[in-house]
Amino acid sequence: MFIRIDVGTTPIRLQDQFAAFIRDEVVPVLRELDGYRSTMIGLDRGAGTVTVTTAWNTPEDRAGCDAVLLSTVLENGARFELVPVRIEFYEGVFEDRV
Repeated sequence: MFIRIDVGTTPIRLQDQFAAFIRDEVVPVLRELDGYRSTMIGLDRGAGTVTVTTAWNTPEDRAGCDAVLLSTVLENGARFELVPVRIEFYEGVFEDRV
């Protein structure tokens, strides 16, 4: 599994709206891309930090999400006073304990 973590800041008062935007407008587009596995949104309500973590089957699949994230998240960032901080890339192992 190949992971992308986008980290930014947004005012705490806008974090719920930001999370709803990712869930309702971004994730449906990501689901259409090859190799998409999952999205997780993290909110630090004390610091105003937001993280969007996506998981992909291959590094190439992960790279394919760049255009979607640029055309959705960054173009709508002003709605949430979003300030991008950094993007991190990882190779991960997933173990499901059911």
